Amino acid sequence: MWTIRTTALVMVGLLLTHCSGDDEVTNSPSVDEPDTMGFVVSVRAPLPTTRQEIYPTNLGDEIILVGGIDMYQSCSDRVEVYNPATNNWRRVADLPYRRHHIPLASVGNKVYATGGYTIIDGHWRTRGTVFEYDNDRNAWAIKSPMMTPRSEHVAAAYQGKIYTIGGRELPTPAATASGHNEVYDPATDTWTAKSPLPTRRWHAAVAVLDSLIYVIGGRYFDGLSIVNRSANEAYSPQGNTWYELANLPMASSGLSAAALNGKIYVFGGEYFENDGGMYNHVWEYDPATDRWDLFDNMRTPRHGTDAVTVANSIYVIGGADSHQFGAVNVNERYSMPEQ
Repeated sequence: MWTIRTTALVMVGLLLTHCSGDDEVTNSPSVDEPDTMGFVVSVRAPLPTTRQEIYPTNLGDEIILVGGIDMYQSCSDRVEVYNPATNNWRRVADLPYRRHHIPLASVGNKVYATGGYTIIDGHWRTRGTVFEYDNDRNAWAIKSPMMTPRSEHVAAAYQGKIYTIGGRELPTPAATASGHNEVYDPATDTWTAKSPLPTRRWHAAVAVLDSLIYVIGGRYFDGLSIVNRSANEAYSPQGNTWYELANLPMASSGLSAAALNGKIYVFGGEYFENDGGMYNHVWEYDPATDRWDLFDNMRTPRHGTDAVTVANSIYVIGGADSHQFGAVNVNERYSMPEQ
């Protein structure tokens, strides 16, 4: 069910003042400078293996990265874990098969990697394999496959289950963007279909805040070219309901999002007009007012990574610092200034 401007949403603290739709915000690399102080940014230990098209996620108080595309545009099976407290990296058991654009989500001390692409004879091939990493055993296991094999979808953990939303079912530009929303239950190793994503897209950003899963930005193919989305839609797992919220001010894809102190921060992303490029913006979304503000600019603009919150900071690791391919090993911490 797709619900817009309901009193139920007000009850969870969202004041809906903007109606998004299929009309997209024109991509442009220019925007006003932030009005706020922004983040305190610090450079941390670099990612040992340069990679992009990765979806790092939490593993307890650490951050885990799986697969991706390396600096030679090859598909990786390498898995590395970062400890923010010690500022050190360690290598753990490799993924059983090479994958890129493979979203991650964690439940307890286990991480689930769903779908993604493999590369066969130079061509990207979508897979529906589900891998489970057990941190206690440092070992991977293969679980029940996705109902709908996808890549470039988003994955989010909520109350012990993994939600996989949107993405692409085929690796060709003409492939229709997916609206599938399917939930995996690790306790029973089973999948269930849920209410589909209203605005179909791939390479969006995701963040979980309170009782909602936010899917922000992304892209689709309009029959002639790839077009970025500005849609911001929130899913309630409890009500199996979608809410349409204020659009991201500038349509973007390949962007990253993370929740911190009751707000959502969206980092960077990629556009395709005028030979393509990247955004350096950090947008702040306040669910209480359904409002976006330009909060900061990234120290290293990137796409093809994710943002991960640990304690009171957000980490943005790896990705690409140029349009399409340009993998980097950058690891930056974004922290709120002391009051």
